[in-house]
Amino acid sequence: MEKNFDLEKISVRPSVYLHARKMESRLREKDKEKGKDGWHDGNLYYYSQKAADCIQKISEIAGIRFTRVGVKFNSDIKEKDIYLAIKKCYDGSNFMMMLADNLRDELLERGIKLHK
Repeated sequence: MEKNFDLEKISVRPSVYLHARKMESRLREKDKEKGKDGWHDGNLYYYSQKAADCIQKISEIAGIRFTRVGVKFNSDIKEKDIYLAIKKCYDGSNFMMMLADNLRDELLERGIKLHK
């Protein structure tokens, strides 16, 4: 993975920062069973499927349904279900990050420089 960036110069929105911190927290919970950074295995299908599963679960929890005029959700959603849906958002984001990392690895293996 390319790591030639200066963390001191990175500025992010508060929501992005909070989301990234929660993603990292979820990853650390799994480090003991999966190993740190254990997702660099080229399994693109697995990570895309896991991300899709998270989206499906979030939709089920929140009662999200798509209509011709937009998206509706269950306004009676319980607090514990909101927390579970948020947790699944972090998990889904992690699986998308893992997918992106593997795709970047594929480019680097082919000798293709990454775009900024």
